[in-house]
Amino acid sequence: MYDLFVCGVTTASDQKNAILIGKTLLKLPKKVREKVLDAVCFIITGDAEGTVFKFHLPVEKTFSFILLNFTLMKEKIEDEKMRTVAHEIAHFILGHGIDSKGGKKAEKTADDLIEKWGFKRAYQSYGRFATVKKE
Repeated sequence: MYDLFVCGVTTASDQKNAILIGKTLLKLPKKVREKVLDAVCFIITGDAEGTVFKFHLPVEKTFSFILLNFTLMKEKIEDEKMRTVAHEIAHFILGHGIDSKGGKKAEKTADDLIEKWGFKRAYQSYGRFATVKKE
């Protein structure tokens, strides 16, 4: 049994967005959906459009959180919002987090994965993302 955890739901609009997260999860392959439901909490926030980070508790389990700001997406249609949610889930699946190097390559890789899941790419251009230099 898996539960969908969505925090920050305080308005009717937030409830609609929580349902949208659920609809996005239903489009994912079963193994991906189960992994997300087992280890991720979605947080509807007024921060960045979408971010993934891990939260370590003094227990053996590590929880990942996906922050979603639907206010920044208010002009987008449902399909575009679902792509954004799927894109952030892809970052989680790929092991990208707030402390990862990221950059254009990480964004393209996340979009490549959501295409495999049946979504259109979240971004048409990656120019706004800094290219990460190898150390």
